Amino acid sequence: MAEFSTKIYATPVALEQIDEPLCAIGMGVGALCCALKDDGKTWSFKNYSMTAVSVYELIKLPSFSTLPVIIEDFIKDNGAKYTCSEADAMHVVIDRHLVTGQNDQSTLTAVQNLILMCNQRQGKVSSTLNR
Repeated sequence: MAEFSTKIYATPVALEQIDEPLCAIGMGVGALCCALKDDGKTWSFKNYSMTAVSVYELIKLPSFSTLPVIIEDFIKDNGAKYTCSEADAMHVVIDRHLVTGQNDQSTLTAVQNLILMCNQRQGKVSSTLNR
């Protein structure tokens, strides 16, 4: 990750080298599509379980016919496991350091899980969880 407090430039890092918690929700999961391993062919999230906006949710959009990628299809075609719930229902999937949410309704639960994951990695555990 880029640390701008100690240096004024960012060093690109391949996503597969990052084991920090990562969260993507709905159409934002599409940003993960460009993450390739060093071979330039294999998707960095191959064999992950995840969710994203479903095709059924997408077809309701007026811009559906112009979308450059259907995220659900991309996930399946590139070796990851895709799951979803009913349209507009909350659905979150956690696999290793990746938290994905199906749609806007999943935002709160996805972010809460991201915070819990970050706290766990920093050794911060709520006193109520330790009882």
